[in-house]
Amino acid sequence: MRLKRVISAALAVSMAVSMMPATAVSAFATDVGNSVAVQTAENELTYNNCGATENDHVTVSLVKNSDNDTYTLVVSGTGSMADYSKAADVPWYGDNGQLMKKVTKGIVKSGITHLGARTFVLAENLTSVELPEGLLSIGVSCFNQTGLKSIQFPSTLQKIDDNAFWRGQIA
Repeated sequence: MRLKRVISAALAVSMAVSMMPATAVSAFATDVGNSVAVQTAENELTYNNCGATENDHVTVSLVKNSDNDTYTLVVSGTGSMADYSKAADVPWYGDNGQLMKKVTKGIVKSGITHLGARTFVLAENLTSVELPEGLLSIGVSCFNQTGLKSIQFPSTLQKIDDNAFWRGQIA
C-alpha cells in the first residue's frame, strides 16, 4: 500500500513539473508563428527571429513612448528582414491591428539591409521613420496606409517595391 502512495505522489509531482515550462512561457510570451513576443522590459515588447533567413538576425521591438499609450517600432540587428504576405502575418500587428494604430514612430537601425513587406502596414498614426545608410531595399506595402507625411531615404537605397507607400499621405 505504501509503495502505491509513493508511486502516486511521484507521478503527481512529475506531472506538475512537466506542466511548469508551458505555464511559465505562456505567462511571458505570445506565440506568433516563427517569432515570439517577449516582454524584455516594463515598457518594451520584442519579437525575435524576424530575419528573412536563419543567417539574418533581425529583431523588432515595440517600445512605449513617454505618453505610455503609443509606441516606437524599432527594427535592429543585421541582414534582411522577413517579408510578410498579409497584415495578419506581421507578428507585431496584434489584435486586429489595434497595436499598429498605436505606433507613432519608426526607427530602423544600421545593419538592416532590407525592410520587410508590411513592416509598418496600417500604422495610421505613424508620423516619422528613421532609415539608416546601408538600407538597400524596402518591401511591398511596407508603409501601406500610414500617416507618414515625409521620409528621408538613405543614399544606399536601391529598390522600393510595389505599393510600398500605397494609400499613405506622402505626396
